[in-house]
Amino acid sequence: MFTTHNQASGNPAPGIQSFTCIAMKVIINSLSMLNRSGAHVVLGHMTNLAKWTLGKHEYFVLYNEINKKMVRNLGDNVRWVECPSSTISWVTRPVWEMHGLKRLAASLDIDFILAFSGIVALNQIIPQVVFAQNPLGLVTGVPRKPMDRFKMVIQRYAVKQTTRRASMIIYNSKYMQQAYLENAGFPARAEMVVYQAIADRMREAADLAWSSGAKRKKLQILSVSAMVPHKNIEAAVQALHLLRTRHGLPASFVLVGAWSDPHYEQSIRALVSRLKLEGAVEFMGDVTDEVIENKYAESRVFCLMSRCESFGIPAVESQAFGTPVVSSNCCAIPEVCGEGGIFLSPDNIDGITLALQRLLSDDEVWSRYSSTAHKNSQRFRWESVSIPLLQIFRQEFKKA
Repeated sequence: MFTTHNQASGNPAPGIQSFTCIAMKVIINSLSMLNRSGAHVVLGHMTNLAKWTLGKHEYFVLYNEINKKMVRNLGDNVRWVECPSSTISWVTRPVWEMHGLKRLAASLDIDFILAFSGIVALNQIIPQVVFAQNPLGLVTGVPRKPMDRFKMVIQRYAVKQTTRRASMIIYNSKYMQQAYLENAGFPARAEMVVYQAIADRMREAADLAWSSGAKRKKLQILSVSAMVPHKNIEAAVQALHLLRTRHGLPASFVLVGAWSDPHYEQSIRALVSRLKLEGAVEFMGDVTDEVIENKYAESRVFCLMSRCESFGIPAVESQAFGTPVVSSNCCAIPEVCGEGGIFLSPDNIDGITLALQRLLSDDEVWSRYSSTAHKNSQRFRWESVSIPLLQIFRQEFKKA
């Protein structure tokens, strides 16, 4: 089914008026974007693409029952196409993409497919551009259940085929680009890195908090994330224990985010209990954006020692509020957060503890990192990070 909305045209992106490309019809495959972060990326980029190319290109955005909340008015050149329930599961989605997507593309006379899954759909005769932002199956040293290990094998094979077949691969970080290269052993035929940005509402709240000098809870550490095993929450909990026992700092730790793995939540709660930190660790779960904004503004430090991050939106969000970052050196966060943070091995508990101790107890050090963090976050605005995506229309895509 199609839903067409209206939206007034905005100002064009820098350089867009110099385009000489012909009008194109594009399928935006967002069927695998089933969580908040995935929808955030699709809507962030598509809002600008639709606005900048209104009257030129036409988009058909695929969604299903699970991610239908992202359906909204993006302009007269955007139509939303609801797909069957078989597209929800990672097992059955590729089957529909082989047949249903092929028929849909033919019926709409599509010029190319832009897939936010990072994987090409099989059995397609038209060019495919993929947006790669999920490195989990490509990263070693991440805790996995048997089914996850099976899924990892499939994902690595699919990524290799994607690197070989895609007309272009867009990576959301250089870290992601390197992960695809190491997995395939050869580069894609065309590729580029396109960063993400924080939501406009979050940006406005951060600007207000920064300009007004929001009051901080001097010893509060914050982590915002989907709470799953590879986020390595235990490392920060152990560091908190050392801060309190070894350094005499009565610090606290606030955990914001849903726990999709109940066994992992139980293990973290057990660790908190074993270390006698019940009064020092707050499990907030999934909360509203307003609550998250308040936590970013009042916390002294953001800490996430994840073993796998293709970008790290919460880290950039915290920086927008002037909250320095302590995070892992094995993922994309150092690339994204720059000098506005301290980055260590996710297994270096002593190092994590010392980094937190510096930022919690030394006002001069904290102030320097806070200013640098805020300055770094200004790079990540949708109106600037989306501009490179316009290059996909410069490619000489031709139907087979």
